[in-house]
Amino acid sequence: MEGGSRGGSVPLLLLFLLSFSCLCSCTPVWDDNGYLVFCPCMGRFGNQAAHYLGAMAFAKDINRTLVLPPWRTYRNVPFEEWFRPEAVTLYHRAITMAEFMTHFGDKWTERIGYCYKPYNPDAAKDCQMKNGNPFGPFWNELGVNFTKSEIITLSYDTSHPQIKQQWLERYPSSEHPVIAMKGAPASFPMKKHHRRLQRYLVWSEYIASRGNEFINNTMKNSKYIGIHLRMGSDWQIACSRGKGVRSFFESLQCLEEEPEEVTVDDSICIPKMEDIIADIKYVLSITTDVKSIYIATDVQHSNILKDFNTQLGQGVKIYSLNQDLPQLDLYLLGRSDYFIGNCVSSFTAFVKRERDVAGLHSSFWGRIRTQLKDEL
Repeated sequence: MEGGSRGGSVPLLLLFLLSFSCLCSCTPVWDDNGYLVFCPCMGRFGNQAAHYLGAMAFAKDINRTLVLPPWRTYRNVPFEEWFRPEAVTLYHRAITMAEFMTHFGDKWTERIGYCYKPYNPDAAKDCQMKNGNPFGPFWNELGVNFTKSEIITLSYDTSHPQIKQQWLERYPSSEHPVIAMKGAPASFPMKKHHRRLQRYLVWSEYIASRGNEFINNTMKNSKYIGIHLRMGSDWQIACSRGKGVRSFFESLQCLEEEPEEVTVDDSICIPKMEDIIADIKYVLSITTDVKSIYIATDVQHSNILKDFNTQLGQGVKIYSLNQDLPQLDLYLLGRSDYFIGNCVSSFTAFVKRERDVAGLHSSFWGRIRTQLKDEL
């Protein structure tokens, strides 16, 4: 079984192109092909990232420049705070929301909100773009108000040529220069053929430098197993609802190659601590050069660290950041020598996609022994 690479997940060619693109910054010019912007307002970061990749594909299919909206937490986080916008442009034309508003805000005079189905059935022709949280705070922080609404009846699955053509005919850029959508023009769970677009989400210097500092200074650049544990009360409720379902959240990332009758169960969604420890001991037994573990979890870190230290002994070092920036967890998991994640989780799915495009191995709770035996 091959381990990870401390160099990260950016292919050398992409690094070269990124270095070149940084030298080519210039004042943006209005794109007559039009623009697409959306609110990444579904769920937490993992869900938003899945929608982001779908929106990238959609923008490319309908040939509009993608306005990179901020990520949504308790505040709007500029895209460029966590990721490098120039990496997205290696796939398709893109501009940050701040750049768009600075250079073209005055040209976006008729601000129409587009949506598929109003939340309020009594307002059949009103998208209510700013009704509720996070929609209202998202657009308010951007200083955007809408003058009217447009109800969309076309599918956003533009992988079909006829649907793509329908979009081009129904919404020409001459009449609809900016399509601002209430939600992302993408599905969740995400489409399989969109996973490869993860290579264009490249961590910003802010995230990379902090992550590398932890790896080099705290972990002493040692080889480590990265693990993602979803064990919180909200996740327990979710798993109870997903039991017996085949496609639940991101479960297809580990079930799509399984027989149709295989569905979500506790072993993959919320495994018992004794099973987690047993899986880790198994991986340690076949990777004798790895003696460190990095844990990303949604529960109290001190309790988890105590359990792991007790069960695994003094020969294994346990690390966890225990901070309010989960993107650092993602960065560290993506660069681990071995990764074990939760098959159902969109947070794990982000790491899995990043490692896939870098050619790195990933495993899932409840599937580890079968996966590793197949590879050894």
